[in-house]
Formats: sequence, C-alpha cells, structure tokens
Amino acid sequence: MLMRSLRRGLYLASVVIWLFAALSVVARPAYAYYIDPGSGLVTLQIVSSTFVGIIFLIRKRIRQVFERFGRSPQKADKSDE
Repeated sequence: MLMRSLRRGLYLASVVIWLFAALSVVARPAYAYYIDPGSGLVTLQIVSSTFVGIIFLIRKRIRQVFERFGRSPQKADKSDE
C-alpha cells in the first residue's frame, strides 16, 4: 500500500515537472516595464524585518556569551520591595 502511494506520488510529481517544463518552453515573454505600487512597501518590510531579526540574534548571542563566562545581565531585585 505504501509503495503504491509512493509510486503514485512520484508519478504525479514527474507529470507536474514535465508540464511545468513544457509550459516554460512555450511561454511568451512578458514585457512589463513597471513596478507595482505595493512592491516598495514589501521591500521596506523585508529590509526592516531582516534588520530587526539580526539585532535580536546578536542580543541572544551576547547573552549566551555572558552566561558562559558566568556573568548574567543584572535583573531587578524584587526582594527589596
């Protein structure tokens, strides 16, 4: 049963690949010389999220280095209240 479904899946995958290849060969080129209005905001979102992700990654790595050497960042002492 498993082999049959695996063969069927591989067959369907090969059909899709061949269909995509055939359509890629006969496709006409699209001469679109414009940029969509929303593409600038998408680009800005990609750049800003990459920047913020790098900052969080750096913070995490710095904390790991401090914890490895025995220094943990100072936390507020709630016992003094």
